Amino acid sequence: MPFYKYYKAQFMTLAAILIVGILITLYFNISSVFFINPSYYLPEYALLIKNIKEKFLEIVNLSKDCDEFKYNIEEFTKMLEKLEDFGYYVSLNVRVSPCQYPFQPTELPTTSEVELIFSDGKVFYKEIIVFSWKPS
Repeated sequence: MPFYKYYKAQFMTLAAILIVGILITLYFNISSVFFINPSYYLPEYALLIKNIKEKFLEIVNLSKDCDEFKYNIEEFTKMLEKLEDFGYYVSLNVRVSPCQYPFQPTELPTTSEVELIFSDGKVFYKEIIVFSWKPS
């Protein structure tokens, strides 16, 4: 009988140390020491695509009329073509333009579509960006 009491005491000691360790970890929030910024483990292309979409929508919102809208899209597309020097292929195709109609969209925001194609030789990514634009 004394032999089993020895193992029971070891188990109780080990359980107490484990519980105290967990409580100390929760109290001091030690897990935050090991926090890794998401940009370190996200693929590089995911951040690039996110930035392209954000800048595209920013450029669209800054456009005041159809002429400026077309000019801004052309300039943005030329800028994206420069990414080929870094090994990226990015294509931005306006599928439904707010300025393709004979009238100027002045009353209501016009819903439009742009096709974003991205490739770096290993990854192929295609997305349709739907946005709303109203001239100022």
